[in-house]
Amino acid sequence: MAIARPQISADVRENCASTMEMMTSARQASARLIHFPEGSLSGYCSTQISD
Repeated sequence: MAIARPQISADVRENCASTMEMMTSARQASARLIHFPEGSLSGYCSTQISD
């Protein structure tokens, strides 16, 4: 199992590319499962939430 801690941005395409890279790295390290934080692909982060 691998645990990912990506830099999450508002750009969904950038998040997807980062996620795919982390998945590839985890697989090369023989991980069969990888855990990502909630909302990491969609770009849901506190900077997008207006008060």
